[in-house]
Amino acid sequence: MKWYKKINYLLFVVSLLLSVLVYFKQENIEAVCVNSWGLSFKASNEPNEPLDKNILKRYNAYYRGEKTSNRLYLTFDCGYEAGYTNRILDILYRYNIKATFFIVGHYLNSAELLVRRMLNEGHQIGNHTYHHPDLNNIDLKQLEEDIKLMEDRFYEITNRQLTRYYRPPQGVYTLDQLEKVSLLGYKTIFWSLAYMDYDKNNQPSYQSALNLLNSRTHNGAIILLHNTSKTNSEILDEYIRYQLNLGYKFSLLDF
Repeated sequence: MKWYKKINYLLFVVSLLLSVLVYFKQENIEAVCVNSWGLSFKASNEPNEPLDKNILKRYNAYYRGEKTSNRLYLTFDCGYEAGYTNRILDILYRYNIKATFFIVGHYLNSAELLVRRMLNEGHQIGNHTYHHPDLNNIDLKQLEEDIKLMEDRFYEITNRQLTRYYRPPQGVYTLDQLEKVSLLGYKTIFWSLAYMDYDKNNQPSYQSALNLLNSRTHNGAIILLHNTSKTNSEILDEYIRYQLNLGYKFSLLDF
């Protein structure tokens, strides 16, 4: 019977080693797998949960606030100035609403007065990288350099520090990139509500954009809008009034 026990023990050890190998292989695949952020919606205004929700938390990455909260978070991605940001800022000022603007190097260098206005009126400015690179084609060292270049240039121009929130260009990420960003002291901010507002030559109509945003707004929503959208500058006032009347409150990111 001793030989039988030895065989069982050896089989157990082999099985355990195989499980460990499979686990580490899966972890490595997840770390290098390129993902592009985006959520689909149910029939209601609630987005479907991302498959990697628990993994995101591990790397200080967020896509919405508390489901039981009536707070909404307005965020704007700013790649360049198309002539609509002053109007957006006017509307936010009118309602005393603060937002987070994720800017790139080109925007900082070409729209300094608008950046200063954002700061003076109490808005947060987050890091959207300096060059807005294709994150499929750069390594972690290049990503770190691009993020730090944005930090340094922002401080040179404004004498202020960037808010430690990061939004990956085009929502592209790997777990290795999220880990690197977290080690740099940033929290990654994705979104739970967005729409196709970024093509300046194919802007959605006023009513279709407003209907879509109103029908999909939900507790704790992080809303991604682009400052380059003419439609956004037109609908923002009515959208804010509608959501305030429903009892929602607009807040700065506080993750």
